[in-house]
Parts: sequence; structure tokens; C-alpha cells
Amino acid sequence: MLGKVTCRLVKPAETKSKTDWDHFTWNFSNLAEQQREDTLRVRHEGRSVRNESGIQARWDVFRNNNRIKERIGEVDTWRVALEQTVATIDLELKKIVSAKEAVEQAIETKVIEL
Repeated sequence: MLGKVTCRLVKPAETKSKTDWDHFTWNFSNLAEQQREDTLRVRHEGRSVRNESGIQARWDVFRNNNRIKERIGEVDTWRVALEQTVATIDLELKKIVSAKEAVEQAIETKVIEL
């Protein structure tokens, strides 16, 4: 064990000049700034789309509810009109039936008298 030599191999560091280093950091900074701007833009667009779709959905619900209310009112109006018409027809039928019975009795009395 005395004769064992351990050595550590170290890769020599690559040296860069000041201008290379400045260029590298400038590129890195610009790339980071670009990504930050893209992220903010995408976040803003997502927020805008979410807001617009929420607003659109609320307006759609509002319009649909108004259409349904109008349709319900229209159907109610028709229902009332039809009920009145049916009542009028029933009244006329009763009058016709009573008139028919009166005519039949008058005919019977005329036939009996003859």
C-alpha cells in the first residue's frame, strides 16, 4: 500500500477572453429578456382570452334567458287566447244545442197539433 500513487486528473479550464465573455453574457441576457417578454405576452393573451370568453358566455346566457322569457310570454298569450276561443266555442255549442232542442220541441208540438 505504500507504493500506491493516487492522482487526480483535472480538465484544464477553458479560458475565454473578456470580449467573448461579454458577448456570451449579452446573448444570454437578451435570450432571457426575450423569453420573459414572450412569457408575459402569452400570460396576457391567456388572461384576455379567458376574460373575453367569460364575458361572451355571460352575454350568451343573458340573451338566451331573455329569449326564453319572451317565448314563455308568447306561449302564455297563445294559451290564454286558445282557452278563450275554446270557452267561446263551448258557449256557442250550448246555445246551438238548446236552440236545436227548442226547434225539435216546436216541431213535435206542430206534429201533435196536426
